[in-house]
Parts: sequence; C-alpha cells; structure tokens
Amino acid sequence: MPRPHARAYELFGPRPLVDVTEQIPVDYENPSWVTTTRDENDVFRALLAGRLLPTRQPAETKRTVPVDAETQQV
Repeated sequence: MPRPHARAYELFGPRPLVDVTEQIPVDYENPSWVTTTRDENDVFRALLAGRLLPTRQPAETKRTVPVDAETQQV
C-alpha cells in the first residue's frame, strides 16, 4: 500500500488493539477499498448528507440499535 496511509486497528476481546492494516483484503470477493482519508471523508460526508442514496436510506444509516453490556464497554 502506498504511503502515507491510514492504519486499521481491531479490538479482539480484552486484549490491546491489534494493527490489522496489512490483513485487510483488497479484492473483489471481499468488499473493501483502499483510498486516502480525504476521499473516504468525502464519501462519508456525501452519504450522511443524503447525496448518495434515495431519501429514506440515509436515515437507516443513522439508526442505532441496542447492544449487550460487553459490547458497550468496547
């Protein structure tokens, strides 16, 4: 991956965060993308502003759902 780029971290249970940047698959069978943080922010801004999806769908992206107590501590 060309530098500079963002790093990806995952929390596996009670252990510290693990850097999984190099483990992120970039292929057609596993949907993911490699981009700059600026481009990614542009996409998320457009998504949350309702410029990418039909009128009702952006509301679904903002809807929260209950989680269990263990997940809340993460």
